[in-house]
Amino acid sequence: MRSVSEIFHYHVHVYYDLASRERALILREQINERFQVEIGRLFDQPVGPHTWAQYEIGVFGDELARFLPWLMLNHQGLSIMLHPNTDLEREDHASSAMWLGQPVPILLDRLDASLMAAGHGEPRAVTINSQARI
Repeated sequence: MRSVSEIFHYHVHVYYDLASRERALILREQINERFQVEIGRLFDQPVGPHTWAQYEIGVFGDELARFLPWLMLNHQGLSIMLHPNTDLEREDHASSAMWLGQPVPILLDRLDASLMAAGHGEPRAVTINSQARI
């Protein structure tokens, strides 16, 4: 049994393509106006384990309770993955992830099974990989 104390924070990945990019930008602005989150920059091409264009949002647990219900009702038909950030990076993106909309493929082999075992020391306690508050 794992403990929720293993979770440092959460990442939300908002996926888009050329046809849905404008909706993704509108959603990004709405989130920025309403919630205390860290919004990452746009990646208009696949990067890392992500096979679609995307941006990520860093959310701490206390804000997640406000943010997630709103996102469930307002995700504008976009594919969105929510996952915890723990030491078990691969599991975080696979079996511990939740989806709104249609799931998109994730290249799990590009993620470490354990961040600490891979030499990252203490699991990253940062909010987001690519911070760019709008």
